This record gives sequence, structure tokens and C-alpha cells, in this order.
Amino acid sequence: MSGSAAGPPPATAVALASRQRRRLFELLDAADAPTDAHELAAATGLHVTTVRHHLDVLHRAGLVASHSLRRASVGRPRTVYTAVRNREPSDYPTLTRLLASQL
Repeated sequence: MSGSAAGPPPATAVALASRQRRRLFELLDAADAPTDAHELAAATGLHVTTVRHHLDVLHRAGLVASHSLRRASVGRPRTVYTAVRNREPSDYPTLTRLLASQL
């Protein structure tokens, strides 16, 4: 996907240009609860490091939110992700075109 004369494509379009990122976003959007990278890796067959990279791209684009959950036991907090459902409408036309082009 190339940028238009007005400049590069919005971050949303760039983030969703990847089939793997679209799949991760769809899984998060359909999830009933926040989901961690290990669960998403198991669901997609991708390595957890690859999933984290894609989640970072989606997070920078504002498509997913993340937060830490404290563990009941000793250890690092668990980072979980959710799809952002209430986005600014400015990216909707681009997002709609991108998703429709994948049908």
C-alpha cells in the first residue's frame, strides 16, 4: 500500500496492512476478556515475540489498549490487551476501504 499525494497512509491503515495484525485485532475484538500475548500466540500459531511486535504496532496505531495485571504469585505483571472500540472517526473511511479490499 503506498501513500497518496496528501502523504503517507494513516497509522491505522499501516497497522492493518498485515494479515497477522488483522487477525490479532479480530481475536481481541471478539474476546470476552483482556488477552495476553501467550494466549494470542497459541490462537494464531505465531511465536509470542512475533505477537508482541504486532501488538506494539497495533497499540501505536491506537487500535489496541494494554494494561498490566498483578499476579497473585511472585513475578512480573501480566500485560493484557483489548481492542479499542471507540476510535476517532477520522480513520474510519480508510479503515473501511482497507478491510473491504481484503474481502
